Amino acid sequence: MNFKLINISILLGLALCFAATLHAQEVEGVKAKVIDGDTIPIYQLDSVEVRNHKLTDEEKKYWWNLRLNVRKVYPYAILAGKVIAEVDRETAGMSDKERKKYLKQKEKELSKKYKKELKNLSITQGNILVKLINRNTGRDAYSLIKELKGGLTARISQTGAFLYDNDLHSTYDPHGRDKDIETVVQEIEAQGHFK
Repeated sequence: MNFKLINISILLGLALCFAATLHAQEVEGVKAKVIDGDTIPIYQLDSVEVRNHKLTDEEKKYWWNLRLNVRKVYPYAILAGKVIAEVDRETAGMSDKERKKYLKQKEKELSKKYKKELKNLSITQGNILVKLINRNTGRDAYSLIKELKGGLTARISQTGAFLYDNDLHSTYDPHGRDKDIETVVQEIEAQGHFK
């Protein structure tokens, strides 16, 4: 008998024995396999893009600048998410008058702390910040301004943003046009920064 045929027969036999001990099952909504009496959960991981080529100098510059810009504004986006959650929580039972007073005080406090830093952002950084605010709050910047400051202020802000090639109605698309930003955000979160 041929040595290769014996090896194939052994491998097929082992594969059939192994396959017989495996069977998939659902355990409280989690897909799992049972192997020799042990239940192993099965998770579907997100797909990743593997690049097989060396980056050109232009691509390196692009990624360097994108990482720099996202790292600069991401802490502000996280802060925006926390502040919006706090404002929603604190103003839940307030009257309109109390809410306006609270919002005015909160704006004064935040302006004193962050206005100078935010004024020095580049146009690109401002665009990224608007998108990341949407990512972290689930609401676009225009809606947030309208809710917190009123419709007129939101329209004026949108006009100002438009002059700088920005749109406060922008939503975040992590799987489409904003996938590069999302890649950098995932890098940042994997490294445990800005928590």
